Amino acid sequence: MFDIPFFLLPPKLQQRMRDDRKALKLELRNKLREQPVQTFDPKMKWSPFMMLDGASWSAYFRPMFDTEAVEQGCCDEEKFALPTNRAGGWGYRNVILQAHRPLRCAVGNKRGYVAYDRDVVIPALFRGHPSEVWMSLTAFEFFSQRPGIEKAKGNVLMGGLGLGHQLREVAKRKSVTSITVIEREASMNEWFGRRICHEVSEEFGKPVRLLCDDAYDHALAFLKEKVGENSYDCILFDIWQGYGSARHDHKWAILSEAAKEMGIVAWAWGASGAPKHDRYEDVL
Repeated sequence: MFDIPFFLLPPKLQQRMRDDRKALKLELRNKLREQPVQTFDPKMKWSPFMMLDGASWSAYFRPMFDTEAVEQGCCDEEKFALPTNRAGGWGYRNVILQAHRPLRCAVGNKRGYVAYDRDVVIPALFRGHPSEVWMSLTAFEFFSQRPGIEKAKGNVLMGGLGLGHQLREVAKRKSVTSITVIEREASMNEWFGRRICHEVSEEFGKPVRLLCDDAYDHALAFLKEKVGENSYDCILFDIWQGYGSARHDHKWAILSEAAKEMGIVAWAWGASGAPKHDRYEDVL
């Protein structure tokens, strides 16, 4: 068996497939529009279909850089390429997500969809061309990271800096006393990592240090030695670009097992596996 390229299919079949896709997208949009608009709250319950109040979302999540927000697909380099870190090929932009546009969402291996009742600005980090988004901050990132954030306590080791959202949320927790962030991309650390860590430390009055290292090497060295200045009570890893990749990462399996033997909390983004494919996945 093999897949026939779309352009080789008979014209009538192509049109039927386009119509089916359009109808399915409309079905998803209508399903989301039927949901009551919920004011965003960091403790709110997740559900498979959510319509969030855009104003409350925007009040909680602030852009990393104060740059002009642009429409999705914008190709104006004067807008989408600022600011950048040329050494690492990184770029940043604030993207306007239109009202009622469905986005996928997930908690563990449960799939869901979310939309906002008005336009919102989504921070996006890219590498190379702006169409190659490395990370963005949407409801998917918030809800999928929350289980790990809720486990944070004591001296926390975080693998991966990202856009700094998880760092800020972990620092808010009263049970957390200090945070060490491991980010191997030196160019990212110099560009905005050190600034974010300093701001979080000042805001929440907790020590936050940023190390340029391999997160696995650092964590395994600590677990092996069990002593020294790097004494952690909790390990949180978010270093994979694909949700669910941690489940198939041999290094993570070794690290998490070693942490378990020592009674240390170890959590990884997507370690429970990505949600199974569903009928709406291809229409987003």
